[in-house]
Amino acid sequence: MRTLSLSLLLLDASWALWTAERRSVLSWLALYSPSAYDRYAASYDDLDGGAMARQLGITEMRRKYVSELEGDVLEVCAGTGLNGAFLVKGAAKTRRTYVDLSAGMLEEARKKDPDAAFVVADATKLPFDAGSFDAVVESFCLCVVDDPETTLREMRRVVKPGGKIVLLDNARPRQSLQAAFLDATGPLLDATDLNKQCRPDKLDLDNILRDLDLFDVVRTDDFGLGFFRAFTLKPKVQKKLRQYPSYLGMLLFRRGPGGGARIA
Repeated sequence: MRTLSLSLLLLDASWALWTAERRSVLSWLALYSPSAYDRYAASYDDLDGGAMARQLGITEMRRKYVSELEGDVLEVCAGTGLNGAFLVKGAAKTRRTYVDLSAGMLEEARKKDPDAAFVVADATKLPFDAGSFDAVVESFCLCVVDDPETTLREMRRVVKPGGKIVLLDNARPRQSLQAAFLDATGPLLDATDLNKQCRPDKLDLDNILRDLDLFDVVRTDDFGLGFFRAFTLKPKVQKKLRQYPSYLGMLLFRRGPGGGARIA
């Protein structure tokens, strides 16, 4: 029990350090235009793809959730393309499109996956027709964008009926101890301007998804001691209203003598 408690404490400390480092970098980037992301792109992988990310289970969740995607796959807020390795090495061949506001980030992604397509665009205004992709994925994007609900609606719009949407993101922990930790540290992060408006204590993905009512949850996992959550979603089938005859129309528009129609 003592060994387990120590392990949990170390993992908790790792999460706190990773989160603080990530937010401090994002806060610095927020002081500038999107070109600031361009300047930081070359070293961004050390932050979201390094040893600490592996320790927190982020790499394993990418392997578990992202590598199962097939067909035409869109990644929003793709950054430097850390999910791309799992799309390329997945069980089935994929055709990949990466979207990000930063051209510099996408140039780093291109080095990893030169056969993919790259589009500089806003995740809340995706430049694609409805039903363009078999799957859409995001990782650690919803906590940063100004409008996660609109981002999710756009992901739903561009995915095909029956397609998959994968989310790997910050989430409010289901465990009371971790939730209390977030509640205590959230205001501190705001006060020190380390969060770039990213408040995991406010990003309640479970409630957001429930309120949007656009997706069915296929599966979900907590990781990183419960501070992160992975989802595989499928778009809900939109129910069509049955068409009933209009009795008013039947009264106004009746068949006349000889089979012709006349206005009543």
